[in-house]
Amino acid sequence: LSPPRVIVFEPTPIPPLGKPAQVSNSIFRGPRTQRHLSSTVTRKHTTPDTPHTTMGQTQSSALSVCLERLATTTEPIPIQEDVFWEQLWSSVGVNTTDAIFTEVTPAALRDLKRSCPKNMATLCRRAVLKLQAATSSNLTVPAVRAQVSATVRILTRVIPYIFEDTAWDGFWWTPTPLGVVISMPKIPGAEGDGDQPSPGKQVPLAQTLLDSILFLMFAPGYTVSGTSKDPRPLRQVNAAEYIWAPGVSFTKKLAYTADMDVHRADLVRLLMVCLSRPLYTLPSELKPQDNRWLTHLCSGSHPNAVPLVHSALNVLCGYDPIGMGVPYSQVLMPDDERERLASLCGQLLAVLLDFVPYEEEHQPRHEPLGSPQTEGNALTASATTSELAVAGSGQQDPPQQDRQQHRRHSKTDNVMAEWTASLSQERDFQFIVSGISRLLNSPLQAFYLPGSAKRVSLHQELMVLFWKLCDLNKAFASHMLKSSDVLDVVLPMLYHANAARMDEAQVGLLHVAVYILLILSGERNFAVRLNKPLDLQIKMDLPPFSGNYADLLILVIHSLLTSQNLRLTPLYDCLLTIISNVSPYIKTMSLVAANKLVHLFEVFSSPKFLFAAESNHHLVFYLLETFNNLIQYQFEGNQHLVYVLIRRRKVFFQLEALASATAQTPDTAQRIVYAPEQDVKAKPAAKTPDEKPVVRSSMSEVDPKEHFTVAQEDPEHPSPTKGAKPPPILQPVSALEDSSFEPTPEWVISWHAKLPMETIRRMLHVLVPQVERLCAEKGVTDEADILEFLQHGTLVGLLPVPHPILIRKYQTNPGCSVWFWSYIFGVMYLKNMSPPVWHGSAVRLFRVKVL
Repeated sequence: LSPPRVIVFEPTPIPPLGKPAQVSNSIFRGPRTQRHLSSTVTRKHTTPDTPHTTMGQTQSSALSVCLERLATTTEPIPIQEDVFWEQLWSSVGVNTTDAIFTEVTPAALRDLKRSCPKNMATLCRRAVLKLQAATSSNLTVPAVRAQVSATVRILTRVIPYIFEDTAWDGFWWTPTPLGVVISMPKIPGAEGDGDQPSPGKQVPLAQTLLDSILFLMFAPGYTVSGTSKDPRPLRQVNAAEYIWAPGVSFTKKLAYTADMDVHRADLVRLLMVCLSRPLYTLPSELKPQDNRWLTHLCSGSHPNAVPLVHSALNVLCGYDPIGMGVPYSQVLMPDDERERLASLCGQLLAVLLDFVPYEEEHQPRHEPLGSPQTEGNALTASATTSELAVAGSGQQDPPQQDRQQHRRHSKTDNVMAEWTASLSQERDFQFIVSGISRLLNSPLQAFYLPGSAKRVSLHQELMVLFWKLCDLNKAFASHMLKSSDVLDVVLPMLYHANAARMDEAQVGLLHVAVYILLILSGERNFAVRLNKPLDLQIKMDLPPFSGNYADLLILVIHSLLTSQNLRLTPLYDCLLTIISNVSPYIKTMSLVAANKLVHLFEVFSSPKFLFAAESNHHLVFYLLETFNNLIQYQFEGNQHLVYVLIRRRKVFFQLEALASATAQTPDTAQRIVYAPEQDVKAKPAAKTPDEKPVVRSSMSEVDPKEHFTVAQEDPEHPSPTKGAKPPPILQPVSALEDSSFEPTPEWVISWHAKLPMETIRRMLHVLVPQVERLCAEKGVTDEADILEFLQHGTLVGLLPVPHPILIRKYQTNPGCSVWFWSYIFGVMYLKNMSPPVWHGSAVRLFRVKVL
């Protein structure tokens, strides 16, 4: 089976995003509609699919001969027939992993499963017993290592094709056979023959397989350093002494070889295959908490469970593709096996740390404060603290919160997540942060010699790991926010999000980036860190600007909101919530970022967008809240935003007049706003007899990207600029339309009356006459003079009483959990194409397309 040459992953649209946990008595609204969870994986072949053949017709190796007998024999081969099974393992052992995947085709495995299912079951049972016998021995002898590697690789190939058939669901939970003699090569100096498995009660076959894999993860001489002088069986090895790499809570640097990394990768790959049963479940039927494989693995019943996640974390965060910085060192000393192992460890961590072995109790969904379900339709700036608590807190009583917190981190839930949550040493946090930052920035670094340094693409695994660490370990999140290290992680995250905004195949990556930003935006320290000046050294498809990280965040969010990717529309709420959360702490904003922020308000406050769906007006409230925060709390340094608000003040006046216009009909309101003389871009006023000067602005009056508003769709009022190319339409707006919704004047008045416009209204009432007087009396024609005037101005005592700072925090929900599993298993599917672990099997969690 030849792996695809070009792979494109197209995840599902984001599932319903639950309301964030509340800090300042404000609730985050869920989505407008429930969307079907489905994903798409598309791939392109350079060769046609492998034809359906019976094993042995085109292969003449010893492995093919053994497998052909399994598929064609009329009588099932007994599990006690030691000669045949040892011949099989010997034939597999001479093949590499890629060779086994090429020789054992999907069609042949399905043929075996259909024609002789008993032999397929016996093959799996015998393989599990082989691994179990190895744990009672040790792997310092090459012959033993070869047989274990052969068994691991054949199970990795076979298990996906058992999972794809629901009739086999109960097979892995049948008892492990007892009394079967498994031959193992003799180990010099070892007592006993090691052939018989340890006596005891029968346990499910799946449990025996998982336990054996965990023991083999720390086998001296196989996956960790060891000598033949150590005759201890694997069950007696203390895995805590053999962590794969130094780093978190482990400083000893153990010797390792490339072969050890190969064996580790084989075992991690087999473990992920065992956990991949959700790949063969429809999204509508998927319940992550019902995964029996993960329940046993994370239960803590095995002593090597925590050392495994410990080793995976250290390997991933400790991987350095550049090393000592010697140019072209990746050519002289390749470390492809370590890179492959690091990627597999990242994928495994994503699955292990996300698993919760019970159905979480989610808080009931609430609309934002002021919605029809509560008090009104928006976050009103004048609401008091008591009103906020009653209308939209949605908080559970403290005892119930304590019970859920205790239940989530109980020792009987997920010992791997519990261990991650228990990390508290500053040096451990610094090691993790440095590793994530180093690997995320690897593709972005520039070097004088082209191709002189190795670039790795592990950003998907690292972003998921960072998300889970922030969610599980509050001490880690606090450490990140103590310094500017968090910006070293956010910068490549914004880069990848901006680069992927037009690619429908990267929607899942965008969702993860937005989730992380939403979590971070709920922390005051993160918003404060965004004021750090930015010296952008990487090329991004953004307007040139000079500013800080907050400007970059706003520009990237603007590019996402104005992209042509219709599948990003469910993220609108999240993106605007991020800006709203950080806005009270942004001390200064560049003119470019301010211009883009006000442009978003122009688009989302247009009647065509507001009247398209019942809940579209909520986006206007988020933006008004952002403006109010900046004016009330950071007026002194945000003269650029104040200038843009004054320059585009007609947009706010039109929104205020919307209610009276709709007293007739909504259609009338649209015609009023779309009138040419009320275009969203203020035209230079006609000179009066007093010859008032016109201010020259650096903001272009004809900026196609800045003015592709929904107003351009009105055929009765074409663009007033003659000969100009019509700007593109904001496509995501149409994706939010609800054909069944009919706006009424009563509906408009119900939310329009609660618009938090008082702060902006008073600011314009005070500053607009002052600016006009300045231009008229002193003949000011340069916007730099107006900016200097606004910078030294003040509104002390002229604005309303400052409103409470409202912070919305992300909180997961069942739909989000299902989407995440769909995303991470899709990443696993695509990252494991050489060898093609799941490629060719009947995946049901997402759609697979061959181009």
